[in-house]
Amino acid sequence: MPFGEEKTALVSPIHTSVHGAILALALLAVSGMAGAETLVIGPPSRVEVPKLELRAFGGIALGAGAAGSILDHRLRLELSEGWVPGKANGHYTEGAVLARIAGTPSNALWVRAGFQRIAMTLSCYDRSNVDDDARAFDVGAAYRHRSPAGHLFVAELGAESLRRDQALGCSDSAVDARSTGVRVGVLGQLALGHSIGLFGRLGLRTADHLLEISILPELFGGIAFEM
Repeated sequence: MPFGEEKTALVSPIHTSVHGAILALALLAVSGMAGAETLVIGPPSRVEVPKLELRAFGGIALGAGAAGSILDHRLRLELSEGWVPGKANGHYTEGAVLARIAGTPSNALWVRAGFQRIAMTLSCYDRSNVDDDARAFDVGAAYRHRSPAGHLFVAELGAESLRRDQALGCSDSAVDARSTGVRVGVLGQLALGHSIGLFGRLGLRTADHLLEISILPELFGGIAFEM
């Protein structure tokens, strides 16, 4: 075979291979761009948020609670009932109404109006036992975030106003009939499955809730069932 024909025979397969490689790369690039475009313009994944929550808790009070969301999670209602361990006639009630003002059901800012009542009979060394019935009303804001895995984080901050029928004195301690303060709290919940989780809640109320220390530190932990 003449030298020119041999060179042409060698170059032709090389050109074919180069053209094939360029075509393959172009097809991969177009496919990647199409996939990226689909990823960008596709609807975002929706985090599933339960409409009903049931909780059993322990801590400064022992009891159970329920919470429900309506109107596409724009309105949330919460209610808990229990008793105060170690206190005669110790009764605990807490409720709240929350309205979503910004964000999605899984990641949003809410406004909150709440109520708490702690009633108990106190043992006083200087006189007969005294009944205390402290009722607190609060308003504030709440941030709630639920991850795609179902974990939950809640932070709340607001102001509270507490009232009881009259000022209370017992064993050289006293609390006012009317007082105001700050309410702050955080809650974290670890999802154990599709509809069950473990939660912990820490908080502080600074109005005259309790004798001797006045403030009310809040500590709760328990199990949550969601649906």
